[in-house]
Amino acid sequence: MIENVQDYSALACTRKGARRKSDLARLSGRWRVAELPDLADDYLAETRNPHVNLTLEKRDLSIQGDYQFGLQSGVMDGEVIQEERRTEAGVVKTVRILFSFEGNDEMDEVHGYGEAILSEDGRTLTGRMHYHYGDTYRFVWKRLHKRIRSLQ
Repeated sequence: MIENVQDYSALACTRKGARRKSDLARLSGRWRVAELPDLADDYLAETRNPHVNLTLEKRDLSIQGDYQFGLQSGVMDGEVIQEERRTEAGVVKTVRILFSFEGNDEMDEVHGYGEAILSEDGRTLTGRMHYHYGDTYRFVWKRLHKRIRSLQ
């Protein structure tokens, strides 16, 4: 969960080189919305294939995408941040996504910002979506397909 990586006391943020390129390439592609722990269990069933599509632009580590889950759909735009923090066990490297989103929840417009952390194995994104003047919801996205080609 995000709380586990919020110890920024010894954090060094970098935009390039903290992880191999293949780790970043794992971000591009289709992700299944596996869990929304703060919403009713049947909410995901409102969409046939709840998903998020992400595309990484390698030049500036920006990320764009679209989403559809429950009764919501929309677009997102953000950046990838690579971090290193020193612990007693050594250096821990983390890839985070910070993004804004806008879309619709049924007929209502929604927008806000989100944050996610890529798991060590590159198969799970765990994070939160913060709705402007609204609630905050946790999510778990699981890797669905092989990566799609990143923008050049």
